[in-house]
Amino acid sequence: MKHNLVQRVGALGNAQRAIVIASLVAVIGVVGSLSLHLTTPGSNIAVWWPATGLGIAAALFAGRRKLIVALAIAIVTSVVAHAGGKPVDFAIAGGVINGIEVWSVATALSLGRGPIIATVRDAGRFLLVALGGGILFGLMAAIVVWLMVGGDFLATFVAAAPSHLSADILLVPIVLVTWTLRRTQLGELAIQTLILFAVICLVFWPGHGLPLAFLPFPFLIWGAKRFGLGVASLQIAAIGILAFVFTVLGGGPFALVAEVTQTATALQIFFVTYGGSTLVLGALTAEREVMVRRIAASERQLRGALASAQIGLLVVEPTALGVRVVETNPALVDLLGLDESQLVDDLPRDLVDKLLEIWPTDNGSWLGEWDTADSRRLGVFASTSPGRLDVPLLTVQFVDITARVAAENALANALAAEQAAASTLRELNERQDRLVATVSHELRTPIASITGFAEELAEGDLSEEQSTYLAVIQRNAKRLLHLVNNLLKLAELDSGSAVQESAPTPLPDVVSATIQDLEATARAKGVSIGAPSWVLGTLTTTHPFELSQILVNLCSNAIKFTPEGGSVTVDTSIEERTVVLRVSDTGTGIPPEELHSVLERFTRSSRSGSVAGTGLGLAIVVKLVEALGGDIHLESDGTTGTTAVVRLPIAAEYGMEFDETSVAVS
Repeated sequence: MKHNLVQRVGALGNAQRAIVIASLVAVIGVVGSLSLHLTTPGSNIAVWWPATGLGIAAALFAGRRKLIVALAIAIVTSVVAHAGGKPVDFAIAGGVINGIEVWSVATALSLGRGPIIATVRDAGRFLLVALGGGILFGLMAAIVVWLMVGGDFLATFVAAAPSHLSADILLVPIVLVTWTLRRTQLGELAIQTLILFAVICLVFWPGHGLPLAFLPFPFLIWGAKRFGLGVASLQIAAIGILAFVFTVLGGGPFALVAEVTQTATALQIFFVTYGGSTLVLGALTAEREVMVRRIAASERQLRGALASAQIGLLVVEPTALGVRVVETNPALVDLLGLDESQLVDDLPRDLVDKLLEIWPTDNGSWLGEWDTADSRRLGVFASTSPGRLDVPLLTVQFVDITARVAAENALANALAAEQAAASTLRELNERQDRLVATVSHELRTPIASITGFAEELAEGDLSEEQSTYLAVIQRNAKRLLHLVNNLLKLAELDSGSAVQESAPTPLPDVVSATIQDLEATARAKGVSIGAPSWVLGTLTTTHPFELSQILVNLCSNAIKFTPEGGSVTVDTSIEERTVVLRVSDTGTGIPPEELHSVLERFTRSSRSGSVAGTGLGLAIVVKLVEALGGDIHLESDGTTGTTAVVRLPIAAEYGMEFDETSVAVS
């Protein structure tokens, strides 16, 4: 990053910066003396006062110590004025207002972005601050002259304000601008400087009075546009010094003015006009160059991104014969399988036809797919945008989606195969269920025959050994009959024909009857069973058999897996038009990870041990609960028993209703 003189001096050490500022203050004293010597006899104001511009530069170099530098400048200019013949009080007053002006302008320039001129906005801010400083000094000088020597207030202001304003505009920018001169421009700079010097001499050389004050301006513009603000500010200052000296010596168009005051004012207006215009023009040029560099950098970045992009890009515009390629990138060459010359001069005809077809779409964009000659599938997104001279452009993006399409096709084929396999499995399951139902149904007759003849044999006179064998036959026949009945029940439930409506039955009667039916079984096992309380009121069900079978299966399981001395409890409640049945036991419990799997067919808990069972009881309960529109889940910590929770909706379509508000029944 380039820095101006203020920033460079500010980066120096305290001792080095003090030397620079002290040297500049000394120069201010010399320049002030020269300005006083060139003052018209009898005038209280110098024709031009460069010391104020140099003073502002010194104050800017001082950073936060501006007030100290302003005080030093006030002392130096007071001494110089007194040495030049001014009364002590007048000299001191002049020094004070010089110091005030220096401090005010330097402080104002340090605000905001700080002391810098790099943009048109910076140049405008500087000119406003310089104008304010000139007006401030002019007012203070006019007041001092009016109070001390009775001078004309307005005449003094008109002479003093431009004198300091022109000095500020010509000298201060030198320390505020950055230098961007390149070595390759040194030869051109030398030629431009020589021509500018020659033109200044032609216009302002003593003895000449040609009205050509405008002539140096084109060459200043040349310098400002080609070499930047640094060279422009230095050349402005040089022109100011030369024009001032030559004018004082009687040369140039301003020396022809009869009145000295008018000569000074005209010269200062010349300085302000040239300095301000060149400064703004130079700032505008610098700002434009920065913008051009940024645009060029952005374009390089964009082109680099397009060149490295994996997406093919094609920009075309319509012509009388079809389309003309405006822009492409390397990825497009690879995607289309063409070389660059073909891409520009010989686009595939089918692609051109497609572009011309999609061009007039209503929404200005199109999304589709296109197959290349080598059987690849490209995704295409096209959109229109305005081009040069109102000729529309079509921007087309190409993405190779061959692999994606292949994957989608493979996925679709796999899904179709999976659906076919699922259909086959469903058909096999249905056949299996029909086979199981048929076989189970056919098994009931021989089992009934075995059971009947076993009972006949039991009534006869049998030996102890024969009685034992007969007991085994009867026990296994009953187990086989129970299994067959369960299989048939599941087959009926799977077919959807197992749930049949009957007359409405009070739900409390169904629960009480079920508990009574199981009391003998529980008592034989040494387990207590009961329903401490329920909240059912006048609730009725048209599916009493199915509901009873649900409770029988759940309670039977609970009794089987509850050790002697344990208990089984049936709790009922109503929650938001839902009947909740809870069957709890104090048995061994079910491991939490098995709570869901034991609801499936032929699945038993790992805690079942030697307890007889087929693993179909809970599966039948699940089917019955689903048929009644409800759901079931098991709760257990695996050590302190199990609770089966059944939720059944109170709804006419599921056969459960009540006509009055429920009440608690014990």
